[in-house]
Amino acid sequence: KYPKPFVSKMKGVGILHDPITNKGMVHPMTERDRLNLRGLIPPRIKSLDEQVEKVLSALRKEESDVRKNLYLQDLHDRNETLY
Repeated sequence: KYPKPFVSKMKGVGILHDPITNKGMVHPMTERDRLNLRGLIPPRIKSLDEQVEKVLSALRKEESDVRKNLYLQDLHDRNETLY
């Protein structure tokens, strides 16, 4: 089964500023073109698993619970899909 295409009335920066619609570097090139995201996010496509691994690695490096909490709050404000 293929995943359903992401559909949104928002375009470009609006998608990136909305934590619910922002998928970071997971957006495939066809979706980036359709939603006017090309040039607004890095050209490399990363899978959600790759991004999760990066977040977990950064989280594990934080020593205090307060810093971990701040990191997760920031992630939630930027990208709910990854959160």
